Amino acid sequence: MLQKNSRFSQQPPFIFSENFSDIIRPDLKNWCLHLVCLNGTGGFIYNGTLYAVKKNDIVIAPHIERITDVKAGKHLKVSLVLGDLRFINSQLPENHYGIKGEHSLHNEPIIHGKKREVSRIRLDFLNIFHRLQDKENFYYKESLGAASLQMNYDLFEAHRRRDLEEDIKSGIPQGAASVVKNLTQILERGDTLTHRDVTYYAKCLNVSPKYLSETVRRLTGKSVTYLINRYTGPIISKLLKNEKLSVSQIAYRMEFSSVSYFSRYTKRVLGVNPAEFRRKL
Repeated sequence: MLQKNSRFSQQPPFIFSENFSDIIRPDLKNWCLHLVCLNGTGGFIYNGTLYAVKKNDIVIAPHIERITDVKAGKHLKVSLVLGDLRFINSQLPENHYGIKGEHSLHNEPIIHGKKREVSRIRLDFLNIFHRLQDKENFYYKESLGAASLQMNYDLFEAHRRRDLEEDIKSGIPQGAASVVKNLTQILERGDTLTHRDVTYYAKCLNVSPKYLSETVRRLTGKSVTYLINRYTGPIISKLLKNEKLSVSQIAYRMEFSSVSYFSRYTKRVLGVNPAEFRRKL
Protein backbone atom coordinates (compact mmCIF):
# COMPACT_ATOMS: atom_id res chain seq x y z
CA MET A 1 0.00 0.00 0.00
CA LEU A 2 1.32 3.46 -0.87
CA GLN A 3 2.12 5.65 2.07
CA LYS A 4 1.28 9.33 2.31
CA ASN A 5 3.79 11.40 0.38
CA SER A 6 6.78 12.40 2.45
CA ARG A 7 6.90 15.76 4.20
CA PHE A 8 9.01 17.50 6.80
CA SER A 9 7.38 18.10 10.18
CA GLN A 10 9.05 21.51 10.38
CA GLN A 11 10.90 23.62 7.82
CA PRO A 12 12.66 21.91 4.88
CA PRO A 13 16.31 21.06 5.55
CA PHE A 14 17.70 23.49 2.96
CA ILE A 15 17.60 27.21 2.23
CA PHE A 16 18.78 28.43 -1.18
CA SER A 17 19.91 32.02 -1.70
CA GLU A 18 22.02 34.28 -3.89
CA ASN A 19 22.27 36.98 -1.23
CA PHE A 20 25.62 37.00 0.59
CA SER A 21 24.11 38.58 3.72
CA ASP A 22 21.96 35.47 4.20
CA ILE A 23 24.98 33.64 5.62
CA ILE A 24 24.32 35.49 8.89
CA ARG A 25 21.95 33.07 10.63
CA PRO A 26 22.67 32.82 14.37
CA ASP A 27 19.27 31.16 14.78
CA LEU A 28 20.28 28.06 12.80
CA LYS A 29 22.05 25.63 15.12
CA ASN A 30 23.64 22.54 13.58
CA TRP A 31 23.31 23.98 10.08
CA CYS A 32 26.11 24.22 7.51
CA LEU A 33 26.91 26.89 4.93
CA HIS A 34 27.79 25.76 1.38
CA LEU A 35 28.74 28.62 -0.95
CA VAL A 36 30.41 29.23 -4.30
CA CYS A 37 31.70 32.66 -5.30
CA LEU A 38 30.87 33.36 -8.95
CA ASN A 39 32.34 36.86 -9.17
CA GLY A 40 33.83 39.68 -7.11
CA THR A 41 35.06 39.60 -3.53
CA GLY A 42 33.65 39.51 -0.03
CA GLY A 43 34.55 38.59 3.51
CA PHE A 44 33.28 37.30 6.84
CA ILE A 45 34.46 36.28 10.30
CA TYR A 46 34.20 32.59 11.22
CA ASN A 47 35.38 31.12 14.51
CA GLY A 48 36.87 34.53 15.30
CA THR A 49 39.02 34.63 12.13
CA LEU A 50 38.55 36.94 9.15
CA TYR A 51 38.26 35.19 5.77
CA ALA A 52 38.17 36.69 2.28
CA VAL A 53 36.36 35.08 -0.65
CA LYS A 54 36.98 35.64 -4.33
CA LYS A 55 35.82 34.21 -7.65
CA ASN A 56 35.83 30.37 -7.77
CA ASP A 57 36.16 30.02 -4.02
CA ILE A 58 34.08 27.34 -2.31
CA VAL A 59 33.04 27.87 1.32
CA ILE A 60 32.01 25.07 3.69
CA ALA A 61 31.30 26.30 7.22
CA PRO A 62 29.79 23.53 9.43
CA HIS A 63 28.68 26.01 12.12
CA ILE A 64 26.84 28.81 10.38
CA GLU A 65 25.85 30.40 13.69
CA ARG A 66 29.52 31.34 14.18
CA ILE A 67 29.61 33.59 11.10
CA THR A 68 29.65 37.34 11.77
CA ASP A 69 30.67 40.65 10.17
CA VAL A 70 29.81 39.94 6.54
CA LYS A 71 31.22 42.36 3.97
CA ALA A 72 30.26 42.23 0.28
CA GLY A 73 32.21 43.88 -2.53
CA LYS A 74 30.39 45.86 -5.23
CA HIS A 75 30.58 43.09 -7.84
CA LEU A 76 30.17 40.11 -5.52
CA LYS A 77 27.96 37.33 -6.88
CA VAL A 78 27.40 34.12 -4.95
CA SER A 79 25.20 31.05 -4.88
CA LEU A 80 24.65 29.33 -1.56
CA VAL A 81 22.74 26.61 0.23
CA LEU A 82 22.24 26.42 3.98
CA GLY A 83 21.71 22.83 5.09
CA ASP A 84 20.50 21.09 8.23
CA LEU A 85 23.39 18.79 9.16
CA ARG A 86 21.07 16.27 10.79
CA PHE A 87 19.29 15.69 7.49
CA ILE A 88 22.47 15.87 5.41
CA ASN A 89 24.30 13.32 7.56
CA SER A 90 21.29 10.98 7.53
CA GLN A 91 21.69 10.69 3.74
CA LEU A 92 25.42 9.97 3.78
CA PRO A 93 27.13 6.59 4.22
CA GLU A 94 29.23 5.65 7.24
CA ASN A 95 32.63 7.32 7.59
CA HIS A 96 32.10 9.80 4.76
CA TYR A 97 34.77 12.37 3.92
CA GLY A 98 32.90 15.15 5.71
CA ILE A 99 33.76 13.51 9.03
CA LYS A 100 37.43 13.10 8.20
CA GLY A 101 37.74 16.57 6.71
CA GLU A 102 35.86 18.46 9.41
CA HIS A 103 38.98 19.43 11.33
CA SER A 104 40.54 21.03 8.24
CA LEU A 105 37.36 23.07 7.69
CA HIS A 106 37.62 24.36 11.25
CA ASN A 107 40.99 25.90 10.39
CA GLU A 108 40.23 26.82 6.76
CA PRO A 109 36.60 26.84 5.53
CA ILE A 110 37.57 28.24 2.12
CA ILE A 111 38.58 25.95 -0.73
CA HIS A 112 40.09 27.56 -3.81
CA GLY A 113 38.00 25.75 -6.37
CA LYS A 114 38.64 24.84 -9.97
CA LYS A 115 36.23 26.24 -12.55
CA ARG A 116 34.67 22.83 -13.27
CA GLU A 117 34.18 22.17 -9.53
CA VAL A 118 32.41 25.49 -9.01
CA SER A 119 30.19 24.97 -12.08
CA ARG A 120 29.19 21.50 -10.92
CA ILE A 121 28.44 22.62 -7.35
CA ARG A 122 26.44 25.58 -8.66
CA LEU A 123 24.26 23.14 -10.62
CA ASP A 124 23.84 21.06 -7.45
CA PHE A 125 22.60 24.16 -5.61
CA LEU A 126 20.10 24.91 -8.38
CA ASN A 127 18.90 21.31 -8.29
CA ILE A 128 18.20 21.65 -4.57
CA PHE A 129 16.39 24.95 -5.24
CA HIS A 130 14.10 23.32 -7.80
CA ARG A 131 13.50 20.31 -5.56
CA LEU A 132 12.50 22.64 -2.72
CA GLN A 133 9.76 24.12 -4.93
CA ASP A 134 8.38 20.72 -5.93
CA LYS A 135 6.35 20.19 -2.76
CA GLU A 136 3.66 18.16 -4.51
CA ASN A 137 6.18 15.50 -5.47
CA PHE A 138 5.17 12.23 -3.81
CA TYR A 139 8.88 11.64 -3.08
CA TYR A 140 9.60 15.22 -1.98
CA LYS A 141 11.78 14.28 0.99
CA GLU A 142 13.54 11.46 -0.86
CA SER A 143 14.30 13.62 -3.90
CA LEU A 144 15.80 16.29 -1.65
CA GLY A 145 17.88 13.56 -0.02
CA ALA A 146 19.19 12.45 -3.42
CA ALA A 147 19.99 16.05 -4.39
CA SER A 148 21.75 16.52 -1.06
CA LEU A 149 23.85 13.41 -1.62
CA GLN A 150 25.00 14.58 -5.06
CA MET A 151 25.87 18.04 -3.75
CA ASN A 152 27.90 16.62 -0.90
CA TYR A 153 29.90 14.24 -3.08
CA ASP A 154 30.83 17.14 -5.36
CA LEU A 155 31.80 19.21 -2.31
CA PHE A 156 33.80 16.28 -0.91
CA GLU A 157 35.70 15.98 -4.19
CA ALA A 158 36.88 19.59 -3.98
CA HIS A 159 37.53 19.30 -0.25
CA ARG A 160 39.53 16.09 -0.63
CA ARG A 161 41.61 17.58 -3.44
CA ARG A 162 42.43 20.61 -1.29
CA ASP A 163 43.44 18.47 1.69
CA LEU A 164 45.61 16.17 -0.45
CA GLU A 165 47.39 19.19 -1.94
CA GLU A 166 48.00 20.55 1.56
CA ASP A 167 49.37 17.18 2.71
CA ILE A 168 51.80 17.14 -0.21
CA LYS A 169 52.97 20.67 0.59
CA SER A 170 53.50 19.94 4.27
CA GLY A 171 55.10 16.52 3.76
CA ILE A 172 54.58 13.60 6.10
CA PRO A 173 52.66 14.77 9.19
CA GLN A 174 54.75 14.88 12.34
CA GLY A 175 53.99 15.20 16.03
CA ALA A 176 50.57 16.51 16.94
CA ALA A 177 49.27 16.51 13.36
CA SER A 178 50.26 12.85 13.04
CA VAL A 179 48.29 11.98 16.17
CA VAL A 180 45.12 13.55 14.75
CA LYS A 181 45.61 11.86 11.39
CA ASN A 182 46.18 8.44 12.99
CA LEU A 183 43.15 8.91 15.26
CA THR A 184 41.02 9.62 12.19
CA GLN A 185 42.27 6.44 10.51
CA ILE A 186 41.34 4.36 13.57
CA LEU A 187 37.89 5.95 13.73
CA GLU A 188 37.37 5.30 10.02
CA ARG A 189 37.92 1.57 10.39
CA GLY A 190 34.84 1.37 12.61
CA ASP A 191 36.25 0.87 16.09
CA THR A 192 33.48 3.02 17.58
CA LEU A 193 31.09 0.11 17.06
CA THR A 194 32.32 -1.22 20.40
CA HIS A 195 34.86 1.36 21.65
CA ARG A 196 33.69 4.86 22.58
CA ASP A 197 36.11 5.71 25.37
CA VAL A 198 38.96 8.21 24.96
CA THR A 199 41.31 5.93 26.90
CA TYR A 200 41.01 3.20 24.26
CA TYR A 201 42.11 5.53 21.46
CA ALA A 202 44.92 7.01 23.53
CA LYS A 203 46.22 3.48 24.12
CA CYS A 204 46.03 2.71 20.38
CA LEU A 205 48.11 5.81 19.68
CA ASN A 206 50.57 5.28 22.55
CA VAL A 207 49.79 8.65 24.14
CA SER A 208 48.07 9.68 27.34
CA PRO A 209 44.34 10.51 27.28
CA LYS A 210 45.17 14.05 28.42
CA TYR A 211 47.66 14.59 25.58
CA LEU A 212 45.22 13.18 23.03
CA SER A 213 42.39 15.38 24.28
CA GLU A 214 44.50 18.54 24.33
CA THR A 215 46.03 17.85 20.91
CA VAL A 216 42.73 17.14 19.18
CA ARG A 217 41.13 20.21 20.77
CA ARG A 218 44.03 22.44 19.71
CA LEU A 219 44.18 21.25 16.10
CA THR A 220 40.51 20.69 15.33
CA GLY A 221 38.57 22.79 17.80
CA LYS A 222 36.68 19.63 18.78
CA SER A 223 36.91 17.16 21.63
CA VAL A 224 37.87 13.52 21.11
CA THR A 225 34.42 12.56 22.38
CA TYR A 226 32.84 14.74 19.69
CA LEU A 227 34.81 12.93 16.98
CA ILE A 228 33.94 9.53 18.44
CA ASN A 229 30.26 10.45 18.44
CA ARG A 230 30.47 11.74 14.85
CA TYR A 231 31.75 8.37 13.68
CA THR A 232 29.34 6.40 15.87
CA GLY A 233 26.22 8.23 14.68
CA PRO A 234 26.25 6.76 11.14
CA ILE A 235 26.89 3.27 12.55
CA ILE A 236 23.83 3.53 14.80
CA SER A 237 21.75 4.92 11.92
CA LYS A 238 22.68 1.99 9.69
CA LEU A 239 21.86 -0.58 12.36
CA LEU A 240 18.52 1.05 13.21
CA LYS A 241 17.56 1.01 9.53
CA ASN A 242 17.90 -2.78 9.62
CA GLU A 243 14.41 -3.80 10.75
CA LYS A 244 15.60 -7.35 11.44
CA LEU A 245 17.54 -6.08 14.44
CA SER A 246 15.76 -5.16 17.66
CA VAL A 247 16.96 -2.22 19.73
CA SER A 248 18.21 -4.62 22.40
CA GLN A 249 20.18 -6.60 19.79
CA ILE A 250 21.83 -3.42 18.55
CA ALA A 251 22.67 -2.35 22.11
CA TYR A 252 24.22 -5.80 22.71
CA ARG A 253 26.18 -5.73 19.45
CA MET A 254 27.59 -2.30 20.30
CA GLU A 255 28.41 -3.50 23.83
CA PHE A 256 26.33 -0.94 25.71
CA SER A 257 25.76 -1.83 29.35
CA SER A 258 21.98 -1.50 28.98
CA VAL A 259 19.28 -0.69 26.43
CA SER A 260 18.40 2.47 28.34
CA TYR A 261 22.00 3.69 28.13
CA PHE A 262 22.02 2.95 24.38
CA SER A 263 18.77 4.90 24.03
CA ARG A 264 20.22 7.92 25.86
CA TYR A 265 23.40 7.77 23.78
CA THR A 266 21.41 7.59 20.54
CA LYS A 267 19.39 10.62 21.64
CA ARG A 268 22.63 12.50 22.23
CA VAL A 269 24.28 11.72 18.89
CA LEU A 270 21.26 11.55 16.57
CA GLY A 271 18.90 13.95 18.31
CA VAL A 272 16.18 11.29 18.72
CA ASN A 273 15.90 8.02 20.61
CA PRO A 274 15.84 4.68 18.71
CA ALA A 275 12.05 4.41 18.67
CA GLU A 276 11.65 7.96 17.33
CA PHE A 277 14.33 7.32 14.71
CA ARG A 278 12.54 4.24 13.42
CA ARG A 279 9.16 5.99 13.35
CA LYS A 280 10.64 8.59 10.98
CA LEU A 281 11.94 6.00 8.50
